[in-house]
Formats: sequence, C-alpha cells, structure tokens
Amino acid sequence: MVDQEHLHGHVSAIFSAIDRNNDGRLCYTDLRLGFHELGIKIGDEELKTMMSEVDQDGDGAINFSEMLTIMIRMHKKTRESQNLAKFLKSWIKTVTKGSASPSSRRH
Repeated sequence: MVDQEHLHGHVSAIFSAIDRNNDGRLCYTDLRLGFHELGIKIGDEELKTMMSEVDQDGDGAINFSEMLTIMIRMHKKTRESQNLAKFLKSWIKTVTKGSASPSSRRH
C-alpha cells in the first residue's frame, strides 16, 4: 500500500501546481490542463466521471481531500493495469511456447 505521508505530500505538490489562483478548488479545466502538463493521461469523460464521483460537497470543483481520493483511485488503477499486463505477458509466453513446440505442429 502507498505510504500515507508520501502520498499526501505528493498530492499536495500536484494540487498546488494545478491550483493557479490558490482558491483551494480545482475546476474541470484546472484538472484537465494540470494533468496534461504533468503528463497524466486521462480521457475527458473519465475525468468528468471521476470528478462527479468524488465531489462530496457537490460544488462542481475538487478540493484537496477530494483530490486525494482521485489520486488514490488513479494509483490503484495503474497498479491493477500493471498487474494485468504482467499476467497477460506471462500467459501469452506460456501459450506461445506450447503452440510453437515441434510436437504441437505435427497434430
């Protein structure tokens, strides 16, 4: 699991960089531009959905606490994707080794 202090510090730095007007809130455009500048790839619909799911106070913007939730979800999704990719690579190697053997070609 992610070290909570490390995550908090990392998200705090990201939030501060994206929150250009220092109002403590990030609107959709702030997040879209900020994520793009940071090299974080996320689709428009995925970002809108994520924002609506974590916007606990319903103000249409993301505060720091809500940003933590977004980053935890993104981290989890990345970790799950990496695990799936490792599994698929291993599975493909196993399958292709079996199908490439001389005995399997004769049948």
